[in-house]
Amino acid sequence: NTENYTRGIVGSVRCVQETDEILSYVNGTSHSSKLPQTPLFSFCGVIAPIALFTLNTECVTNHDKLEENLEEDGFNDVLVGLLLLLTNMLEDSNFYQVFAIHKNKIIVDIVLILLRSTKKEKKSLTTDPQNFVNLALDVCEKQASETCKTESAKLLEALCDHIDGTLTFVAAFSCEAIKFACKGAGPELIPSYPALAQYSGSAFLLKTSAEIIIDTCLI
Repeated sequence: NTENYTRGIVGSVRCVQETDEILSYVNGTSHSSKLPQTPLFSFCGVIAPIALFTLNTECVTNHDKLEENLEEDGFNDVLVGLLLLLTNMLEDSNFYQVFAIHKNKIIVDIVLILLRSTKKEKKSLTTDPQNFVNLALDVCEKQASETCKTESAKLLEALCDHIDGTLTFVAAFSCEAIKFACKGAGPELIPSYPALAQYSGSAFLLKTSAEIIIDTCLI
């Protein structure tokens, strides 16, 4: 009947509005720093673990193919979108516990992996040094380009800003990782460094050259 039809139309319109509000929040274009309290509010709470699982899979499980995959625009766009979602969610205290629980693994298994210089970037250091410098400046300061590297830097900054203990962990891990790398980055050395011992199986420590470990931690 007419009444049910009208209710259906109103409900559909409201659903579209709420979805638009959430997408604006996710994309960082919302005027509010809080996710709208709508029936779709739980959407981000559900998708956050999925985003973390996807990023972890690509950075750890599929690590050996990561650099090759990052050269594909579609793949890069998906990872950038997931990183952007997580960064924006950190602005909302409703999701504090999600990140507080997983912050260390996010940093070691996702952020540091994506912040590493790729073979292509290392090559540009000699073939196009100015481009290499511009990239480094973009990651550390401007963060204007939408790449996995810049979005990882933004995610790290957001974790430090909003999750207690993050900066302390990053400082301790980075300092010991640099010492570890200076000693040759041998797997047998990891237990000697308290901040690294828990992550003895991480791709960042086991599958990254000493040079790149130092470079990444200094960033």
